Amino acid sequence: MSLSNSFSIFIVRVIEKSSSKNSNLSEFDGITDLKAFLYKVFSSKENAVNKIDLEQRAFSVEKITDKDGFLSGLIKTGLYGFESGIVDTETGLVKYKKKKTDADITPFYWAFYIPKNSSKGMLITQNIGNHGILDLVKDIIQREFSEKFQNHSLCINTQTPMEVVKHFCSDGQMMRIFLIKHTIPSDIADRLSPGSSEQQGSLELAIRPRAKNFFKNLSNRLVEYLAETDIDNSFIEFPGFEYDEIKADIKLNGRTRKVRFSNPKSFRFKIEIDDEEDLKKGVDGYLTFDSLNTIGKKYIKDLTERVGILS
Repeated sequence: MSLSNSFSIFIVRVIEKSSSKNSNLSEFDGITDLKAFLYKVFSSKENAVNKIDLEQRAFSVEKITDKDGFLSGLIKTGLYGFESGIVDTETGLVKYKKKKTDADITPFYWAFYIPKNSSKGMLITQNIGNHGILDLVKDIIQREFSEKFQNHSLCINTQTPMEVVKHFCSDGQMMRIFLIKHTIPSDIADRLSPGSSEQQGSLELAIRPRAKNFFKNLSNRLVEYLAETDIDNSFIEFPGFEYDEIKADIKLNGRTRKVRFSNPKSFRFKIEIDDEEDLKKGVDGYLTFDSLNTIGKKYIKDLTERVGILS
């Protein structure tokens, strides 16, 4: 089973520090266009190996595309600083000895939408399994922004806009939900394999009702729950089962989409994209940039009006 691919969605703003007001992204300091600034930053990292020594992370930027308000590309990233053997899974033989200076890099898609004369933009980043690049994207651009524009703050809200969740939960029909724990607890592991302690892996509680509108009230409760600012308990409590994430199959506009609510208290929302018809894999096994870019732009266009972004 391959790792799932998903998109995370974030709102981008530039705030004037003295007034705490959102600025026009086309000229937030009177002259600078945010998209042009982002293009310059990412271009300076293009087709070169860049290192963040503190994290022992290497990255490069490729396939930068700037068209119709969209700025998109790939970030290839991986860790270095330790040795390991690269094993052929067919033979079990070590084919290569990874040196401390080597980094096994993985490509991730990203896209900014910065429309003209708007105070809000949007960022989409790709996740592969539980791995994503939001923190890396922020690290790449925040340092240069802070040094150059000391009277402004670049804000990338790490919580998914409520309007996006309302669109899926209120306009769509929830078909199934899965409560997911990212480890196998020691008591269950011991029953299945005597003497075992807590294991790496996952445990899911699936709820698949036959009644069509079984989850109607649950969808409304979920929206209300995520809108709360003071949350101390789980959205759905099951004695003896503490989950880390909620996954739901939601039918919207005639299609069933898979969405994840990663840790509802911090409210990260992922849209699974593996079932998208336009997706294509390259010879390296990763999704191609062109197919990701087509789907990324489609999602951005669909969601911008719902979060108050003028196009």
